[in-house]
Amino acid sequence: MRADFQVFIDACVPANRGVCDLLLSLAERPRLFVPHWSARILEEVKRTHLAKVNWPERLVDLFQREITHTFPEAEVSGFEKFVPTLSNHQKDRHVLAAAICGGCSVILTFNLKHFGHEHLTEHHIRARHPEDHLRTLRARAQTGDRRPGRNRRTTAHGNRRCSHLSWFGHPKVLSLRSVRSLQVTRWTSRSQTP
Repeated sequence: MRADFQVFIDACVPANRGVCDLLLSLAERPRLFVPHWSARILEEVKRTHLAKVNWPERLVDLFQREITHTFPEAEVSGFEKFVPTLSNHQKDRHVLAAAICGGCSVILTFNLKHFGHEHLTEHHIRARHPEDHLRTLRARAQTGDRRPGRNRRTTAHGNRRCSHLSWFGHPKVLSLRSVRSLQVTRWTSRSQTP
């Protein structure tokens, strides 16, 4: 299954290593969604990794290089003109502005209170918790529903992605509400059958 719907990722999501790894692995081809962020988001992630998570600088630089290399089309720019016209929480207006500019239908964030429904509806955007987004991806993969994809063709490897969704039965992923403490390494479930 392949889906081309655009998702803007707030800085709190890639700042969490386990969640970031899980979500972005689902955005690799054949992808279940197309991730977007801005340079400002990546800068926030960098500050968080250095100051709060205490990653060594070389690891932070490696993360930044890898994420931009793996998803070169993800960065949204030119959104600054939208910021003054928005009414959501002032700290996160740049997130909504970049989502609008990037044509995204979803903002993934742990900080839902900064993206009230009343501020998003006129832009046809929804804010979603990563757990809810993962559950939606799982349900769509199981039913073959690719909405709201613009390109509804299935790739030659389309069914292969669905088999990777077995990580939903993996004990490390079952408690996604405590996702801040989740430490999942890349595709650990490939070597373990649930």
